[in-house]
Order: sequence, then C-alpha cells, then structure tokens
Amino acid sequence: MTNKNILISGAGIAGPTLAYWLKRYGFNPTVVEKSPVPRQGGYIFGLDGKRGVEVLERMGVWPQVEKERFEGYQYVFVDKDNKPISGMNVGELTKEITGREITYMRRADLARILYEYTKDNVEYIFGDPIKQLTEEADGVNVVFESGKSRRFDLVIGADGLHSEVRTLVFGNESRFKQYMGHYVAAFTIPTHPSTYGQVSFYTMPGKSVTLYHLKEGGVIAVFTLRHETELKYDFHDTERQKQLLSELFPEKEWELPSLLKSMNTTKDFFFDVVSQVRMDTWSKGRIALVGDAGYCPTLLTGYGSQLAMVGAYILAGELKAANGDYQKAFQVYEKELSPFVEQKQKNIKLLRTVVPGSAFELWARNQVMKLMRLHAFALFFMKQTWGKVVADEAITLKNYD
Repeated sequence: MTNKNILISGAGIAGPTLAYWLKRYGFNPTVVEKSPVPRQGGYIFGLDGKRGVEVLERMGVWPQVEKERFEGYQYVFVDKDNKPISGMNVGELTKEITGREITYMRRADLARILYEYTKDNVEYIFGDPIKQLTEEADGVNVVFESGKSRRFDLVIGADGLHSEVRTLVFGNESRFKQYMGHYVAAFTIPTHPSTYGQVSFYTMPGKSVTLYHLKEGGVIAVFTLRHETELKYDFHDTERQKQLLSELFPEKEWELPSLLKSMNTTKDFFFDVVSQVRMDTWSKGRIALVGDAGYCPTLLTGYGSQLAMVGAYILAGELKAANGDYQKAFQVYEKELSPFVEQKQKNIKLLRTVVPGSAFELWARNQVMKLMRLHAFALFFMKQTWGKVVADEAITLKNYD
C-alpha cells in the first residue's frame, strides 16, 4: 500500500470518521484541529438518514450515540404569550413512517464521541492549524501556524463550510459558496426553565426561534433569520456576531429580550450563514475535500453531518480498494458520492417552510400546523415532506473490509 501518511484538517464529524476508517484499513492518519480543545455546544440535529446511521453502526459506535440521544419529540408551536398554537409528537410519527424514532443529539456531542472513539489510535493536534500547503511529486509539505512543518503523502480538508484547505488549494470560498438567504445562531442557556422532551417554536415573519429543552436543565436556543443579502462580518469575531444577532432581533416580545441577554454569558455561541458549497471537483492532486468543505448542503437541511460521515466512509474505502493510489481513489470517491450529494442539496426546497417570509405566509403556516393535531393529517403531511426525503437515499454503501 502506498501513500499511507495522511493529514486530515478538522476534528468535527468528517475528520474523526475518516481517521477511524483509514486507521482500520492500514493507513496512518493525523488529525489537526484549529480549536485548542474539542468543540462544545452548538445546535441539535436529527440522525434521520439511513446511510449516516449505517456508517456509525459499521464503526461500532452507534450504541454510544443512542445513549446520548436527546428526547425532543414533542413539537409545540407557540404565540407571543407562549400559548400553544399547535403541536405534534414527531417521535410517534417518524416511527410510523420509518419503523424507528429519529435520534436527536448535539452536533458537538457526536463529534466528541467520534474523537473519544479514535483518540487512542489516531494522532490529534489541537490549536495549530494548517497555514501553508506545498504539493510536490511525492508528497505535500505542510506548514502549521506555529511554524512547525511536516510532510504527508496526502492531505484531506474536513474543516467545514469555511475550509482553510479549500481556500489554500482551490481558491476563495466565494467561488464555491451559494448563499441561501438565511442565517442561524445557536447557544445554550443552562438557567432557562426546561420541559425535557419538548421543542418550542416561536415564529415571526422572516424570523424564528426554537428552544430545545434539555434533560440536564436549560435550553438550546436556535435563531433563524431570512436576510435578502449577505451580511458583512468576520466569522471569527464572536462579539460582533452577538451584536449582529441583537440588531437583527430587536423585537421586545415573547422571550426574546431575556434570551438575548443570556447570550452575553453563554460559552458556546454559534453564528453562521446558511449556504451550500458546490464544486466541480473535490480533489486536486494529492489534496481532497470531505464533508461541508466540499459539498455542504446547508445546516438547515440536517444532512451535513450525515453527508460528512458517508463521504468519509467512501473516501477511506476507495483509498483502501486502490491500495493508496490516490488518483484512482479520488476519482471513484467523487463518482460514487456525487448523486447522493446532489440529491441532498436539492432538499433545500424545504427551507422556505422553516421561516415564513410574510405575515400572510405565517398565518397560512399556522393554519396548517393547527391541523397537525389530527394524527391522520400529521402522518400524511410528514410522509409527503420529510418522509420522502428520508426514504429516498440515492446510494448503497459498499463493504470495503
């Protein structure tokens, strides 16, 4: 086997998943992460895709994931006085459609599980990201932010929507990022009263706030906003992002003032643009991309983490099948995964239902939601929207062992 020493940039979902499979297949992966420690907090997502779950099952980590699931199945839509407009039990509905309940969890919790599952067999470097890449005929010279340098056979960018590897190798992210007209912020409020198992939705024209009630107390607050044009800010500047969120949600209604006040003391603030990444190719020479770095479907689709895991599984498997011949492996990786990525990126059409754009659209949405109290209607609606998205997955995972 050739090209065994592989550097992976990013210790989120894609990076540790790729590292696990590469190590299992006889490669020597190293994971470098910009953050000085494993990331914490963030938003909650649903593992409702069959293929993402299948990757975790094949890794043997699924039982641990199930132990840390978030029981947020009772959706409640409320008005400005916090009175219920409607609601539905998503757990019951999804079980009727797919035969199992969705596993909800914090994205950072899944990343932590994958890191802990691999850290004893994989080298991790925290707080010293890649600064420079120089590809040569027989390898890639890597200079880190600290000034240290090392040589690897291959480099894989698994460093998310704002990928530094993609920028260094393929060019500025503006060439590949497609703005989808929304922004999302999320943070944990440990002092907020919690009704565990419930997810509360408050919606205004063009804006929405979701509260995920936590078992340990408190909530995760997720703010979603429609915005016609992209905002100008440094995505590294957390304080400016908090200021922006306060400016974008000035309304003195519902729980908004108290939520935004709590934002100033939170330890896990997240703010980002809702965008897709679309590229003609995910590889260039000895360097390739996996996950959001190469094909982000947007975080509001809920499929970014699952695409990352599936992509990592296929990339590692094709490198093994090609005995380290990266040119052959990268080509097959793209061919195998492209239809699945295209399918999931098309699901963005459901995005507009998340945040109705006008008072009339919000009123119409609420009328539909009131009908969700009728189990038969709720089941039909879920089958026609979410159910079709989950059931139709345009890929079958090979067995590379």
